Amino acid sequence: MSIFLSHLRLLLRPLAQAVGIHNGSSVKGMARLSLLTSVAGYDNKHPNCLTSLPSQWVYGDDACFISRTNTSYVLGVADGVGGWRAYGVDPGRFSRAVMKNCERLVSSGRFRPSQPGLLIAQSYEDVLTSKEPILGSATLCVISLQRNEHRIYTATLGDSGYLVVRRGRIVERSVHQKHTFNTPFQLACPPPVQSRNFYQDRPTQAVQTSMLVEPGDVLVVGTDGLFDNLTETVILQEVGTVKLVSYLCSSLSLSVSHDFGSIFMLYATT
Repeated sequence: MSIFLSHLRLLLRPLAQAVGIHNGSSVKGMARLSLLTSVAGYDNKHPNCLTSLPSQWVYGDDACFISRTNTSYVLGVADGVGGWRAYGVDPGRFSRAVMKNCERLVSSGRFRPSQPGLLIAQSYEDVLTSKEPILGSATLCVISLQRNEHRIYTATLGDSGYLVVRRGRIVERSVHQKHTFNTPFQLACPPPVQSRNFYQDRPTQAVQTSMLVEPGDVLVVGTDGLFDNLTETVILQEVGTVKLVSYLCSSLSLSVSHDFGSIFMLYATT
């Protein structure tokens, strides 16, 4: 437990040091929101050493991405199912491929910010049809912040998910989907001759939601490595250590500067 807490504190530290506000174009008098992100994680095979952040944003079997368009911020996490290791398959390869595809689709403009579930489906299809088979499976969570609407759109499959924290309280949490104990819903690419021996859920089974967000909201996104090891109470206590976030958001909204972002959110993957 102490290891998870230390890494969560490292992840929260940039928020305590960051300041910003953005009063860009608006819709119906609302300023465009921006997303301040902080990423941290570690490979559980090396619990005493925090891994450096590689260019692929990979932590063991987990992977993540963060991308931005003119109207939205998009982020996601994927947790490669470790059981594939028994078949000689790297569980992280599938999760990395799906996240890489998500980032590519967002960057290319082939993405509807209000439909993160469609982004998952397109990314998954690209993995299935790739020239080189990428065996494996993964749970996923993808979230899009619509800057003008002040709204997030979410899609989750399995036990990767998120919490939305507002003024010290959890106001929204994702629903975890499981077939049985320790068997979450998952996208999969099994060997063709053994496809019946593996769970292979569909992108359409992802839970999709949307909600309005406010300046100062904190969004905690992670895999089961976070949510299975830290209770919501502990997560709230750690998020609460960033005491200046709400103050900075409200006070800087009166600033004459127009160069920064106005929503402080937290992106976590473990």
